[in-house]
Amino acid sequence: MARAGALEKLTSLRQYQGDGKRAPHKPLLVLLALGQFAETGSSSLPWSVVENRMQQLLAEFGPASSARSGSAAYPFTRLRADGVWHLSRDVPNDNVGPLTIAPIEGSFTTDIEEDLRQDPAAVARVARRVVEQQFPMTLAPDVLLAVGLDPEIVLTDSSVVRAEESKRRRNPNWRRSI
Repeated sequence: MARAGALEKLTSLRQYQGDGKRAPHKPLLVLLALGQFAETGSSSLPWSVVENRMQQLLAEFGPASSARSGSAAYPFTRLRADGVWHLSRDVPNDNVGPLTIAPIEGSFTTDIEEDLRQDPAAVARVARRVVEQQFPMTLAPDVLLAVGLDPEIVLTDSSVVRAEESKRRRNPNWRRSI
């Protein structure tokens, strides 16, 4: 089983609050990286992918003010301060310019990736906790699909999932393809 400390960091992120609402930037990037990890075994995401995907996610699931240009740079650079993220090269926080100068990738820290590898069910546990903390449950399946995670796996008790593994599952990439 994964160390609680490393994975606990993913569900206790510091977040900006304005008008009594928490900004969903960091949780959405964590969910996107969990989706990437579930699909490929690595949370590594190039900035070119994150920039486009985060703008779409923020437009759909964030407050109106969060979909502006540059918003995707906030979590991509600031998650480092939470001790869960690292970048392939050093750049200042929030600045899009240095992110576009040369290729750059972000990913979970080595200890978090190792924990996820040792306990594959942790991806679903962490994703469930993040989505439950950050979004109304009516939106949770849509958020999970948008980041490439299967809501039936994430939102269902793991013992039930094992019993239903043979049933047909919704393709988590379906949303992206339409």
